[in-house]
Amino acid sequence: MWRSDRDKLIGINTSILAEAQNIGFAVPINIAKRVIPELVDRGRVTRPWFGISGKLVKKELMEIINMSLVDGFLVETIEPGSPAHQAGVHEGGLPITIAEMEFLLGGDNITDINGQSLDEPEKFMNSVRSLRVGDKVSLTLYHEGKTRKVEFILPERPILPGDLRLSGSGTLLPIRNGVNRFFLHR
Repeated sequence: MWRSDRDKLIGINTSILAEAQNIGFAVPINIAKRVIPELVDRGRVTRPWFGISGKLVKKELMEIINMSLVDGFLVETIEPGSPAHQAGVHEGGLPITIAEMEFLLGGDNITDINGQSLDEPEKFMNSVRSLRVGDKVSLTLYHEGKTRKVEFILPERPILPGDLRLSGSGTLLPIRNGVNRFFLHR
């Protein structure tokens, strides 16, 4: 466990790189506080599933290339068979790089979740964190100058191929560490 100089718990160690000197990874205590009750009750953490990945964007960024977008979450990819796919959310298809940031443009832009605007990163995170499996979610989408709404019930996120790694014997094992994309789920 990590403790600050004021002797308050700030994280729980999860792994250490054996080849490195004192390099370890920890779960922040606020996340641990949120998931421990569910781990105790169910033996695992359940997460709602949208099936969307992308980035928060500001309209000022898109004005650079004269694209018609609004503040919100830019949908870059949709997982086949996901709730977002079934609801008709559009994914991007035009890869571009702006100031060393990669975007996949052409998809929907989610401007709000259940009436909460997504114009600030904190609002986005609070909206996503508040959702649970079984909740009805309403998304306001902006695409090519038009706004529309879609609604669906959030199922539990299934184990996806990217969640698994091959063991030495060729069997699939869960990946324990490593998140490198921003997915729309808690």
